[in-house]
Amino acid sequence: MHLRKEFRIAFGLIFGLQLATAFGAIAVLDRMGPAIAQVAADNVESLGAIEQMLGALALESGPLPEAAASELRQAYAKAAANVTEEEEKPLLDSIKTNLEAAIRGDQQARFSVVTALRRLSSVNRQAMFRSDDEAQQLARAGAWAAALLAFLTFLVARLLAARVENRLITPIFDIYSTLQAVKNGDSRRRSTLFKGSAEIEGIALGVNSLLDAR
Repeated sequence: MHLRKEFRIAFGLIFGLQLATAFGAIAVLDRMGPAIAQVAADNVESLGAIEQMLGALALESGPLPEAAASELRQAYAKAAANVTEEEEKPLLDSIKTNLEAAIRGDQQARFSVVTALRRLSSVNRQAMFRSDDEAQQLARAGAWAAALLAFLTFLVARLLAARVENRLITPIFDIYSTLQAVKNGDSRRRSTLFKGSAEIEGIALGVNSLLDAR
């Protein structure tokens, strides 16, 4: 194989691996960012609605004032419109069933609503924890993939360096040593190392021919 072609292939491999590492890291980050942001936004909104409902129920021990009742209904509507987990549905149904009675001051209904709200809050917090775990796993997988590609790049670079030494540097040094020996009076010295590229082998043969003619 010609020297120019060898170097083009080798550097192409290194460049390709570097591009794969870069684009792999970009792909991981692109997947992580929107997914985490969406899960966090959904669950934070649900937690905000839950806190709003609990706050409205804490205002009065008896029937709620119209303003607090309206706030409670609006907060429930917000939570019901933002269901992200299957476990939320039965809890929201329980809240809906007891909501109006809780507004009127029914203590049993209010207890049921508060209990469901506390469980609903726990469900949303657990969803956020799962999202965090998934993001960390994805980040670790991306880091290991980038490390593997970097290691492959290192191996290819080492192989290229060894090949350059074997196919270019060592044969050139042999030709140089031959010329120096002849210059110093060793007229029989010839280049005998022909394991380089076709171009280097041609140079060595040409040098030997010139020395023979001399």
